[in-house]
Amino acid sequence: VSTQSTWGDRIFIKRAMTSTKSSAKKDQFAKVLSLIQVLESDPKSFEFRSPVDYVKLGLDDYPKIITKPMDLSTVKVNLKDGKYANVEESMSDINLIWNNCKEYNDPRSDIFELAEHMSKLTNRTAAKLKIVAKSKAKGKKEKIKKKN
Repeated sequence: VSTQSTWGDRIFIKRAMTSTKSSAKKDQFAKVLSLIQVLESDPKSFEFRSPVDYVKLGLDDYPKIITKPMDLSTVKVNLKDGKYANVEESMSDINLIWNNCKEYNDPRSDIFELAEHMSKLTNRTAAKLKIVAKSKAKGKKEKIKKKN
């Protein structure tokens, strides 16, 4: 009995591994969609559910300060359309929502406090859902760690 793999076996093994990775990736993206549903269900998320209408709000300096606007509906559409290469990109955009808000607004403002609340909710929920992201610093997979 030969112990060497044939060319066909190698292709099959590679396809099986790719399929497993693809399935795990889909599972992680499904968890991110679940996270978004939790975030959207929080009454404090109202201001973050759609893009900031800075013209209507008279925030003329908004596009000068916030170079990459982000909101929950945009992240959800990007997820459903397959625009994220990995979970890290989607989680980065979710965190960008809160960071943009905190960058633009006064730390003593109500909207800043809402962003703080949503950031903490994101971290807690991601930890509960066991959303796994690769650490850029270590190159290893890590579960999103609970903060606070």
